[in-house]
Amino acid sequence: MALKRVALLWAVCGLSAAVGGCVSCLGTLRSRRAEALVSRETTNGVFKIRVTSFREKNLAPGPEGTYYVFSSTAKNRDSWQEVMMLRHDDRPELPLDGIRFEGESIGYAFMEWMYGVTTDSGRTWSVWNAPRDVGDWNWVKYGVIRDVQLSADGSG
Repeated sequence: MALKRVALLWAVCGLSAAVGGCVSCLGTLRSRRAEALVSRETTNGVFKIRVTSFREKNLAPGPEGTYYVFSSTAKNRDSWQEVMMLRHDDRPELPLDGIRFEGESIGYAFMEWMYGVTTDSGRTWSVWNAPRDVGDWNWVKYGVIRDVQLSADGSG
């Protein structure tokens, strides 16, 4: 039952995001995050990217998952902007190998079925989310994105 509700929530959020965003769904997902478990950050000397795992509040019987939040900020700032968030049924380790920089302005992060990239030192981000951005997202499983490699010129 709980898994069906989570799947329905993701489906509604995906559909809503496709037609202009889903602020209420994101608020609902954020409200399901409990305490932070682990947080790690890395920098290229110009801007920083951080990933934090959060235990899921278990509001109904069923498995407790984990939320992973990727954020960024300028090197000397502490005001972080959320880049992307995903929920995982299990609790894999933080994907530090999925956070990379190319030069001073390009940075990217990826995990499971999401990929975010910035070309302006973290001020703005483009995020690809397979369940939201792929027409037939039923094929999306854990580990869809295994590796990403970009060059300083943006090709990859």
